[in-house]
Amino acid sequence: MMSLGATGVISVLSNVLPAKMQALRGPSWTRRPAEGARSHVELMPLFQNMFIEVNLLPVKETLYFMGMLEREMRLPLCPLTDKNREDAQERDKRIRAAEKRELERV
Repeated sequence: MMSLGATGVISVLSNVLPAKMQALRGPSWTRRPAEGARSHVELMPLFQNMFIEVNLLPVKETLYFMGMLEREMRLPLCPLTDKNREDAQERDKRIRAAEKRELERV
């Protein structure tokens, strides 16, 4: 969207992958739209998975898998469905693999 003129990002994915979201924002704001578009396409499956259920459930579950918070749901939140929990675990594996590849490049 920034390549089309938007001036910022609001994303629950920023809670899970802040460095990736910063990397996405940088090229888009510095007039390198092709690089920004590549980052956006790379992150698209994760964007989509953050909205498999309503509220903060997907991001909270992902942060739980990452060891960043306890699995605690206060009303009106409730746990993810079993299928979506399995999807979230798979997503967590992909996130960790992507982070590992990124660290190996440095």
